[in-house]
This record gives sequence, C-alpha cells and structure tokens, in this order.
Amino acid sequence: MRNTSLVKKTRIAAVIIFVACSLVFTGDALAGKNGEANESVKMDAEEPHAIVKNCQALAEKNRGKALPKMTMEVRKYLIQARALRKTRKYAQAIEILDKAIELEPRLSSAYYNIALIEGARERYLQAVNNMKCFLALDPRHKKAQNAQDKIWEWEAILSEAKKYEGIVLVPAGEFTMGSKKGDSDEKPPHNVYLDSFHIDKYEVTVAQFKKFAQVAGRLMPDQPLWSTDTHPVVNVDWNDAKSYCEWAGKRLPTEAEWEKAARGGTNTKYSLGDNKENLGEYAWYNRNSGDRAHPVGQKKPNQYGLYDMRGNVWEWVSDWYDKKYYKKSPKRNPKGSPNRSDRVVRGGSWLIYAVHCRWAVRVGRSPDERHSCQGFRCAASVAKD
Repeated sequence: MRNTSLVKKTRIAAVIIFVACSLVFTGDALAGKNGEANESVKMDAEEPHAIVKNCQALAEKNRGKALPKMTMEVRKYLIQARALRKTRKYAQAIEILDKAIELEPRLSSAYYNIALIEGARERYLQAVNNMKCFLALDPRHKKAQNAQDKIWEWEAILSEAKKYEGIVLVPAGEFTMGSKKGDSDEKPPHNVYLDSFHIDKYEVTVAQFKKFAQVAGRLMPDQPLWSTDTHPVVNVDWNDAKSYCEWAGKRLPTEAEWEKAARGGTNTKYSLGDNKENLGEYAWYNRNSGDRAHPVGQKKPNQYGLYDMRGNVWEWVSDWYDKKYYKKSPKRNPKGSPNRSDRVVRGGSWLIYAVHCRWAVRVGRSPDERHSCQGFRCAASVAKD
C-alpha cells in the first residue's frame, strides 16, 4: 500500500518555495552522468530522463540474469562515495559513483545512492529518475519499498511545485492602496498590510485555458480572430476564471493583492512614475494596441517581474465591487465586501485610454459578463509551516 504519510510531511511545504522560485530543475547533459549540471530539465517535462531509459534497456536486455558480483574496485568506489555523502560532499560523491557505473552499468546500489544525494540537494527530478533506475535494475532488492516511498515523496513535491510554475512571490508588507486624485471609489488612500503571496507572471493564455476546458469537459469560449495560443484568454466570465484557477491549484487574487503586485513596490500612478508618456513600453492600450490584445509578455515587466499588469486585458479579481469599501476596509489582508452585484476587474486593456491604466482604477462588472478585452491571472497563498 502506498505510504501517503510521506507526502504529507510538513517539510514538503518548506521546499516548495525553493523549487517554485527555481522554475526549472537542472539536469545532466549526458545520459548516465550525474555530475554538476550544465543544462536544464523543465519541471513539466513528460519524457523520462535518458538515464532511466538506459536503465530500463539494460534491465530488459539482462532479464532473468543475476546482477554481477561487485569487484574490489567498484566496492572501493561505493565506500568512498558513502563517506563523501555523509560529509555532504555531494558533487564529489556523484563523481565517484559515476566511475563505479562506468565499470559496472548495472550497479543498482550506485543509482540508489545517487538518488538519495539528489534528494538531499533538492534536485527532485534527478532523484526520482535515479531511484527509478535502481528499481528497474533490482526490483526485488530489500530496499525496494523504501525506494518507492522516496519516489512518491519526491513526485509529490514536484507536483505541488508545478502549481507555482511561472509565478512570482510578492513579499509580505504594507503598501498604500487607492489614490487621492482618482475617482471616488479609489478614495481614501489607505495603508494595507498583506501576507506574502504568489501571483502569475503572465495573464492566463488561450493554450492554458484550452487544456483546462478539455480536461474539465467545459466549452472553450469563442476567441477573437486575432487571437492565438499565446494571447491572453478572453471572453471569460468571473466563474470561468475562478474555476480555472482552482483547477490549477490556485485562486483569483484579491483586489488588494492585485494592486500591490501591480504597483511593484512603488507608490506612483503607473509604477514607472507619474508620467504616462512611457506607458507604451509597459502596456498595450488604445494608442498602441492596434485594436486588439497581444501575446502575453511582450512589453517590459514591472519591478516584481510581472507582465501586462496594465493594459492588454482587464483582469478579474476575487472581490465583490463596493464603491465605498475603502472607507471601511480592514487594514490587514482585506478580501472585499460580501454579496454585492458586481465583481471587480483591474488593470485596463488594449481598448482604453492611458488614464485607466493607473494602478488604483477600479471597475465593477457583472460576474457573467464576457468581453474580448477581459481575462485574468491567478494567485496562490504561501504555505505556512
């Protein structure tokens, strides 16, 4: 029976942030070599690493044959590697184990030790692949169940981390929300403290939403003629956006989270300053859009590394729209008024004037409205220890 307790250990939450911030997991340039990485293996790679294929081929070729007896030289390498592993000299240990594998490609214990080292180094994809090699070569080993448990543990970490691919961590802290000189619903400006959170680097694309619609058995909203897979998905209502984010293991950002992320740690109208003349470097709006949205990520990012936070498409957030909410908003982690008729969209779009690309601009729309200038991005809470 699968040991599910392993995947629930609290330490998993602690390493997710490290893995998520890396976005890719470094791998090996040569099949069968596990030294210092010089190429990247993307987290969502579907093909097993070449080293696993080699092990599977070796196991198939030698099916029914006993594993070869260990030579003195190979035994010496294993003893050296274990000593190096205990002292956390991981790169040296892997180098020694690679030498042992060169002498005996079916040396299952070498792959087992490499897997443990890669797990200790938080290189979980490599850890999984090497442990699978161990099981392919010696499925009846006394440590086989332990090996399978480790694979499940590491795969759980990778699966959880995949939720946060392409996201940015916005640090906890206070910022000024709203504006003195804006519309009445932007007043009064007020200080808000938010816990740290993640938010998508890009608006959700057509390709991403297509995958969701296919898996979830939902109809794909009609997209404009100018749209491609790399454009932000549009013509989605609030419930479409909410459902997608939940399917992806995330949620819609709150209005306060969206504004803090959009401001990028600044307190000016546009994050690039109060002058709108440079807005075209950061945003698609009515003066430069050509009357259409554009593929995500083509303009400059803000100070947090977030793209298209202004212009391109309006973005749904989780809050109900309340024109007077800022007069009664809590100072810590506000989530909006309950049970109003409209939901909030933020950020402006390709269709509107520069003044509506200010960070503080708030717009209320019916949750079932769909527009070719309206999309969304997702957020996620930071796991607590």
